[in-house]
Amino acid sequence: MKLIVIAIMVISVLLAAGCTVPQPPTNQPTETITPPVLEVETSTAPAAESAQVYQVAIENGELMPVDVEINAGDTVEWVNKDTVRYTLQFSSFEERLPVGGTFEQVFTESGITPYSANVVEEDQEDDQQQELQGTIVVN
Repeated sequence: MKLIVIAIMVISVLLAAGCTVPQPPTNQPTETITPPVLEVETSTAPAAESAQVYQVAIENGELMPVDVEINAGDTVEWVNKDTVRYTLQFSSFEERLPVGGTFEQVFTESGITPYSANVVEEDQEDDQQQELQGTIVVN
């Protein structure tokens, strides 16, 4: 009886081995994908996230605030909330500021920058102050 059980087991193993079909090797090469290398620029300039924007409003014939203290790399934005046009005058340039208009300037160097905001002559009324004085202090 042992001999019959062993014979059945051997036949079962041989039948099982003969039923499997070997897979032929594929002739396709294995492809290796290499991710691209990212180049990172380094800079000594202040990070954009650290720069701030400060706003100066011109409203009812006044600068608000008159003086602004900022850091190098920060931006000052002037907003004309008044009913007349202004000309912003700096030592090296001037910029027209229409009613409802804005103007932005980035300050990159330390120092004191005085400026004035003048009502455009055609818009000026008798009781209006002609020239508003302000200062940007850059640390």
